[in-house]
Amino acid sequence: MVRGPRTIQIVVVCVLVAGVIVGLGTAWLAGLAPSFSRAASSLATLALLCAAGWSLMLAGAGTVWRHGPRPRGVAFLAAGFCWLISEWVNPISAPASIFTLGLLLGNAWPAPLAHAVLDEGRTTGSRRARRLVLAVAYITSLGLLGVLPTLAFDPVTSRCSLCPDNLLTLASDPGLVATATRLGLALQAAWVSAALALIVLGLVRASAIELRRTAAVQVPAAIALAAAGLAGVYSIPRGLVSNDPVDTALWFVAALAAVAVGAGEAAGWLRRRQTRQRVARLALELAAAPAAGELAPALGRELGDPTFEVLYPLDDGRLVDATGVVRMVPADANRRTTDVRRGGAPVALLLHRADLAYDAERMTDAVDAARLALENERLHAQSQARLIELRESRTQIVSAADAERRRLERDLHDGSQQRLLAFAIDLAIARQRAARATSATADREVAALELEVKAALEDLRELAHGIIPRSLADDGLGAALEELAERSKIPMDLVTLPTGRLDRAVEAAAYILVARATGDAAVRRASIDASVDRGWLIVDLGLATGGAIVGSTLRDLEDRCGAVDGIMEIGALPDGRTRIRAEIPCVS
Repeated sequence: MVRGPRTIQIVVVCVLVAGVIVGLGTAWLAGLAPSFSRAASSLATLALLCAAGWSLMLAGAGTVWRHGPRPRGVAFLAAGFCWLISEWVNPISAPASIFTLGLLLGNAWPAPLAHAVLDEGRTTGSRRARRLVLAVAYITSLGLLGVLPTLAFDPVTSRCSLCPDNLLTLASDPGLVATATRLGLALQAAWVSAALALIVLGLVRASAIELRRTAAVQVPAAIALAAAGLAGVYSIPRGLVSNDPVDTALWFVAALAAVAVGAGEAAGWLRRRQTRQRVARLALELAAAPAAGELAPALGRELGDPTFEVLYPLDDGRLVDATGVVRMVPADANRRTTDVRRGGAPVALLLHRADLAYDAERMTDAVDAARLALENERLHAQSQARLIELRESRTQIVSAADAERRRLERDLHDGSQQRLLAFAIDLAIARQRAARATSATADREVAALELEVKAALEDLRELAHGIIPRSLADDGLGAALEELAERSKIPMDLVTLPTGRLDRAVEAAAYILVARATGDAAVRRASIDASVDRGWLIVDLGLATGGAIVGSTLRDLEDRCGAVDGIMEIGALPDGRTRIRAEIPCVS
């Protein structure tokens, strides 16, 4: 069953109330028999006893409250309870159930504390090493130092006249109790050393931002674990943890470190809260007076990253900055990306230093606070990108028109104009010769001139290829495409052609699209399928090519299709041909 946030909050409150009760009960038991307690020498030490346990429980409760029952929060709670329960191994404990629970969990608090610290997972060694250390920790703390001694300990045969009954005694075996305790203490020293090595390794490898986030908790937790490990080593010869001056001193170190762990967690919450407040104020300012490009530097200042960037996705998958300029994600090992989504749809892509990825809570708080500003800037960036595309499209159309005009001028000057000029000269010469030549000679010269006229006409037809033909204006798109196929230098297969008339602009756009696509130098064969479906003219071209189609041709086709609110897609057919599909809204 999935518990909602309110249920989790109620559970956390109940756990804290239980912790307060357990802490007060522990202080009362320690005060009943001060000679058997390490924390009963004064009211200050009793307060330290409770403060250490409550600090760990508050650290766990805050984590569970914010993130749900994750291992880190639950482990802190367990460590706090076990710390308080460690004082229940008290001969004056009553009833017997409390004394028995103290025997079971009296030495268990280091294991969940190590679990809470090593659960960070990103800088504290490999996952396999952490799992091995924690497995040994729990087996040692709960098994060798808890279950085995408890099952073999009988207060009566052990001559503990003040001790309550052990409710879990199976058989009295003092030798087994001593052996299990010594082995457990030795293993505790070993796994604590391994845990400390993982923590130190993580701190050495951590970046500056990770140290600020984790050191306030990991360092005091490492001190508390080190004190527990030293206490274990010191207690191995006698086979039990006692309350002599060395034990008491190590207990004080561990207690102060446990309080520092709770303070470190609280400092982290305060820092994140301050970050949220600063970013929230910034977001309100930006939302009130948005300016393109201001959000990324502002977030970078709050997160301590001057290289912070924000990119926004377009519908076609490209990324643009706040000014609408297309950007690529840099391939830089020192930078990472974070997706911002709303309802599963991408809103923005954050580019930041790699170490910021290890402070996910701070990043999340900053993004949540600036979400409104991100949405506003995303809309602005997308509109700017469309304006840039429109300007580029207009520029391309003007450039294409200029290039086409220059081509026509060049072809007229170098081709048909030169032929007609030569024809005029030849005609003048023929007229002079005809006056004095024989009839047969005149016939030959006239025949030659006819050939020149036909060649000039052929040049004009070649020049007219690609220009809107007269058949398009007179008979419509179907007839114009049939004429195009007849004149084409490559084979064209006409699959379906429209029979009715369409809007002149639609017919012209479709004709030019087919003529430009099939006229590309890379095209070897083409199939044309043009039909009208529910108010849309659909032109489907299959092009067999001997290479890549020129990029300028494709851009020109997209521009001409977009000029009449059409949509063009470029893909591949199963037989390897290039497919160009255009859908143009039409008026029939």
